[in-house]
Amino acid sequence: MENVNLLVSYNSEIIRKNKNKLVYSVFNQSITGDNIKEIIGKIGKYKNIKSMYFQLINCTFEDILVILIFESLILHLLKSDVKIYMQVKLLEDPQYSINNELFLKSPIRVTLDKSQEVKNNFYKLDEKIYYEYYYALSPTQVYGLNENKEHFRLFVSKETIQDRKLMNKVIKKLRLYLEKVLGEEKNKEIKQLILELITNIKEHALSDLIVEVVVLDAIDNRTNELVQYITVGLISYSKQQLYSKIEDFYQKVDNQMHVGSLLEAEYSLLSEINASHQLLTNDDSNEYEHEHMRMLQTFQDGVTGREESFGNDSGTGLANTIKIISMRTSDETGLSYVYSGNHICYFRTNSLIFDNKICTFNTIGDYKQLPDESIYEKSSVFFPGTAFHLIFPIEKG
Repeated sequence: MENVNLLVSYNSEIIRKNKNKLVYSVFNQSITGDNIKEIIGKIGKYKNIKSMYFQLINCTFEDILVILIFESLILHLLKSDVKIYMQVKLLEDPQYSINNELFLKSPIRVTLDKSQEVKNNFYKLDEKIYYEYYYALSPTQVYGLNENKEHFRLFVSKETIQDRKLMNKVIKKLRLYLEKVLGEEKNKEIKQLILELITNIKEHALSDLIVEVVVLDAIDNRTNELVQYITVGLISYSKQQLYSKIEDFYQKVDNQMHVGSLLEAEYSLLSEINASHQLLTNDDSNEYEHEHMRMLQTFQDGVTGREESFGNDSGTGLANTIKIISMRTSDETGLSYVYSGNHICYFRTNSLIFDNKICTFNTIGDYKQLPDESIYEKSSVFFPGTAFHLIFPIEKG
């Protein structure tokens, strides 16, 4: 996958010495971004690594994005001619059933099931099988697809993204799958949202893209009833962050350069938000950073990754995303969020309030005030590119 090496290069220390064998062990916990940071630290600290052993005992994974990023690290190691040995035992606890199901669908688990045991319950990951499942077909293809009723994994290469005819074919396949799983009417907003996010990511990054869709059954803790959820992970590694193009745009405006068809009223409104938020973030104790502000601005009406269209009707995709999430998601089922660079923004339903067409991201509904602190977070792991995590209950009928 293109640019996956950036995940290591942006997060690792200076190489110090040779190391033939690395071991990473985790016991009795949920694997999170902090574990990813530790793994990258080990990989980046040494050179000429011949083998790496992962021992994950009584563990689960925080969410689908952690799994996708972990898969990418495994891919990076295999492409660097590092032999991978794994011992994995999932945490047997009903509250982690969704997390465990997500991992069971992953290329790691599927490959381990087809790999040979070496000794002491360690299995050597078969590179050929792993590539086949990671790319959802074959790394020699321009796009790959693994599909069944509960699981859809799509790999789209940069070359496919740049080929409009082929990309339309890929989108059609995903649309048909979503219609089969979600129905044509009841959940059409969710289908629309997923397709719009794919379009947006390809416009921002022009890099390989992976889309993972998993349909899960789980017990609703509030009603004790069996319900279905759809969990979606999208990742694209790139030197461009979600907010890079809007940042470039503002720099051009500041330098009085021509930037296309931005409507004066829209620019004035966003500039007002900038000025207000900057005044409120002078306190060093506030973790709301400039990048958070730019990320949230990409979800406003009239803002687009296509510079020449900034301010016209084509800049409604991510704004529409927020509206759909506000209608269809529930914080109790799990948080949807976007992750780019070191910055994470959560889509908490009670904060997705609109004021003068602007999503305020705060419960008081005032765009001049800062977003709620529960909306934004800074991650210890720099994600080069853009990743989305979405989870929705599925309506029946």
